[in-house]
Amino acid sequence: SSMCTSDEFAVYVNGAFEMPLVGIITASIAAVIIADMRKMFMQGDKAAALQLFNKAAVKSATIMIPTAAFLFVCAEPLIKLLYSDKYIDSIVPFRLYLCMAPARIVFFGTALMAMGKTNVILRRVVIALVMNLMLSILFVYWFGYIGAIIATITVTYLWSTCFNVVILSKGFGCG
Repeated sequence: SSMCTSDEFAVYVNGAFEMPLVGIITASIAAVIIADMRKMFMQGDKAAALQLFNKAAVKSATIMIPTAAFLFVCAEPLIKLLYSDKYIDSIVPFRLYLCMAPARIVFFGTALMAMGKTNVILRRVVIALVMNLMLSILFVYWFGYIGAIIATITVTYLWSTCFNVVILSKGFGCG
């Protein structure tokens, strides 16, 4: 906020909200599968745990990806409804944050917790926080408030998601 005008910050804040239901869907699925995944790992049945994780991802994606696509297309009327024509520029940050929907279809922490790798979650989050902070400052300086969004998307896909996939592939014993 200190690197932008108050008008730019208002546009950013009004558009920078997570797709409705993301947290509810992923948290609900995580709560349902974590006990079974943990049990499967404890019994050495990594294949069944992976299958359950994949099944949860597909079910989540079946809801979230079409919802994200719909909201992307309907961003203008949604922003107008929520904030009026005054904040029509909030469509850009809203649409950019929707680009993170594929990375949010699963709660990777569920699989990591089931594997007993809770320390990995903290490490990933701390590194992502530091990277996001550094890139946000740099990118906001270069691109304005949109830079903060670009930084978050960059860190999400190039660090967090890649890190999760590598750790999970090793934990599940698959490519």
